[in-house]
Amino acid sequence: MDALDLIGMGIAALFAAMFGSMLGLGGGVFLVPLLTLFFEIDPKVAVGASAVCVVTNSVVGSSVHMRSGFTNIRLAMLLQTTTALGA
Repeated sequence: MDALDLIGMGIAALFAAMFGSMLGLGGGVFLVPLLTLFFEIDPKVAVGASAVCVVTNSVVGSSVHMRSGFTNIRLAMLLQTTTALGA
């Protein structure tokens, strides 16, 4: 993996995070296929790297929504609990 690949992956992650945030999807929907198809990353490694990126994107997005007053904490806690059970 050379520097050009790393730059390309960084750009792919940036766009995956932007589109994921705009559409309310996890960025992994975009990032995993990009990493596996264009950068020939092993799918298991791509999923693991994507999970870390999605967590980071979610934390940043959540903090922005909370500061803006657009978060219902009670609803978020219910959804967080049931989502964790489903995972």
